[in-house]
Amino acid sequence: ATYILARTEIINDEDVKAEEDYWVAAIEWADSLGADIVNSSLGYNTFADGKSYTFADLDGATALTTIAADIAVDRGMAVVTSAGNEGDKPWYHIVTPADGKRVIAVGSVRLDENLQPVVSAFSSRGPSFDGRVKPDFVALGENVTVARGVGTGYLSKNGTSYSAPAVTGAAALLLQIHPNWSPVVLYDSLK
Repeated sequence: ATYILARTEIINDEDVKAEEDYWVAAIEWADSLGADIVNSSLGYNTFADGKSYTFADLDGATALTTIAADIAVDRGMAVVTSAGNEGDKPWYHIVTPADGKRVIAVGSVRLDENLQPVVSAFSSRGPSFDGRVKPDFVALGENVTVARGVGTGYLSKNGTSYSAPAVTGAAALLLQIHPNWSPVVLYDSLK
């Protein structure tokens, strides 16, 4: 596999409108390099420096990142994104671009005492404003063992930023076997 890495966030604590522009530039760059699949482990709903989205804006046709993600899918890139970590917060809903009509939005589950999946409390919920089922898939996103960023060893983390890459990996394996599949065929096959 070949990887393209793009960092589009500029402020850790609060999102600003420019980050959407950077996200769009990154997905355009990935397209120009021939990317087959995109994993995006971020999402937007509120901005510190501009008009925030309302739930009504999560209609698959309003948010800048959502529009760009759907265009990327139309151009042949599968786009897998985190549903968001707002399920236990006042926002509750999915975030953009997870509301995309052709975007694969991924929520989080944890394993209960019987090793059965249960939706994580923090995992953002659907449906989209226009009534589409979102997230499209869920994967383990709670108590996920990850490598430490600094030093050695591992730690346990939570978030849809851990479940979306798992689904992206499964999608990439399917694309390796079936390189001519369109994003729509890939989605249907995952389902």
